Amino acid sequence: MWTLYLNDDFDEGETQLLFQGRKIVLRTASLLIALIAFTHTQRGYWPQGGDKFIATSWILFQSAQKLLGSNAVQQYM
Repeated sequence: MWTLYLNDDFDEGETQLLFQGRKIVLRTASLLIALIAFTHTQRGYWPQGGDKFIATSWILFQSAQKLLGSNAVQQYM
């Protein structure tokens, strides 16, 4: 998972990695890269005094065929 922070004109709004016991305060144009397994549960705190804008994506390292089966994948080709 990666998250790009697009602004920082607010208070609070940290990102927490729950089981690592970390709150991360990132500034505009900062990039957070983290695992997405249950061992790295994350949450974003509500920002105060403004809106928090981010761009985020999750990357999956398994093929669609392995996840869905070859018949399901063939339907979309």
